Amino acid sequence: MGQRWGPRLEQAANIGMWAELSSAAPSVLLTDPRVQWEPVDDETAILVVPLGSRATDSFVVRFDSATGDIATMEAMRYRDSESERKILWIAASEGERRIGAAHSRAVGTATWLDQGRPWASFEAEDVRYNVDVRDHLRQRGL
Repeated sequence: MGQRWGPRLEQAANIGMWAELSSAAPSVLLTDPRVQWEPVDDETAILVVPLGSRATDSFVVRFDSATGDIATMEAMRYRDSESERKILWIAASEGERRIGAAHSRAVGTATWLDQGRPWASFEAEDVRYNVDVRDHLRQRGL
């Protein structure tokens, strides 16, 4: 039996999705009217994102002082549907390797603070934007 969806898993999935969007489609953090930024200092801001149609959630975003890129996104997140409390979750850009036309960092990690080390590591091999996919879809009958 798998985990059942509910408010805790929805919140966890929402935090994960917005963290992924920060590297896969960073422009959404500036163009989505539901997203708000609140400055803290020269290298830190609060990012407020929608959670469903009426609620919000937030990240503490820390920027790399040398590049201006997002270095980490920290949020209080449920680990699963049985979690009684949220745990600090940290998504971090790792290394300097860049990929794609947007020059996104290619490597990232996700860490639960109580575990002290990354539970997931991600490495992008290729990123392409604004690709014409009509022929590909037609080949698959879509």
